[in-house]
Amino acid sequence: MKRLFTLILTAILMLSVLSGCGDPASDTETTGTQTTAPETVSESIPETVPETIPEPTQSMEEEKALKIIIVGNSHGNDTFWLLHEVFNDQMPEQEVVLGALYYSGCTVSKHVQFATEDQYVYDFHRNEDGIWRTQEQVNIDVGLRNQAWDIVLFQGGRGDTANEYNLTGRRALENIVSDRVPQPYKMMWQITWPSPNDPMFFSPDYRVQPPAGWVDYLQSNFGHDPFKQFDVMTGKAKEYLLEDETYEKVICAGAGVMYAHAVLGVPQAELWRDYTHLSDYGRLITAYCFYAQFTGNAVTEVNIDIIPAALRQKHARNDGDLIVTEEMKQVIIAAANHALEDPWTVPQK
Repeated sequence: MKRLFTLILTAILMLSVLSGCGDPASDTETTGTQTTAPETVSESIPETVPETIPEPTQSMEEEKALKIIIVGNSHGNDTFWLLHEVFNDQMPEQEVVLGALYYSGCTVSKHVQFATEDQYVYDFHRNEDGIWRTQEQVNIDVGLRNQAWDIVLFQGGRGDTANEYNLTGRRALENIVSDRVPQPYKMMWQITWPSPNDPMFFSPDYRVQPPAGWVDYLQSNFGHDPFKQFDVMTGKAKEYLLEDETYEKVICAGAGVMYAHAVLGVPQAELWRDYTHLSDYGRLITAYCFYAQFTGNAVTEVNIDIIPAALRQKHARNDGDLIVTEEMKQVIIAAANHALEDPWTVPQK
């Protein structure tokens, strides 16, 4: 099955050239502001669920655009937010459509509940041309039926690491997707990153502190040690997800972030913007790590010099563009290739 996916992805990319044309996820925030919502762009986006699922006009082998959606939480947003730019940099001939169904701190059980009860609780982010557009307060159908998605990624929350990574919930969620997304598509899973040693730090323009009980949870379970936390996350993933043939790939997007800090010496305050979410620099590293693991391609150079502030979320360092220095580029390359080659080893500082 995994060999079939590799062949299909290779065919997609080759045809694109001929045509010339990436455990605890974020917990619920303590303020009423959804901290991962981007600046909304007013454009024609359907406000209701389509009456029928859009059928693919071509097979996956023939389709020019690669369409990827993640059903997750703010860690999914952090991973995907600069992914369009990364594909543009590394594989400019490949058109990419990205989607992210977001609910803060969402677990598998919550996704199943929201779908079963038809709750309008998600923000649906979509990017077809380098610009993120958002529909707020929609149900899961709006995102899943928006495209004939090629790849559907899941991402759990803090409560999903036990009980076989919520096997019952995962199977229910997979059935929900299969009822709404036309075949053929592939399912994947994403593992993210732990919290920093000091979850109380925050950037000057981002003043949301950890939710109630978060610091106690980190102390009692991991002793405020992100490497122990990462070890638990990856261990559970290896035990319950890597051997599950339902998933074409299991992507460990947080491997490069941990490597950048532990081995390359990037301070935590430059990688995280608060108690669990990534800074713009951290997001860029994670996007390259996702790209490398998703495609199987090593990253040999990084050509991005500036990430426009308009691409980034409200409240997260909106005081200027992210300047990508030569030193940062070398960190990105090393972190992405580590994530490609050895994502399941816990780096030691």
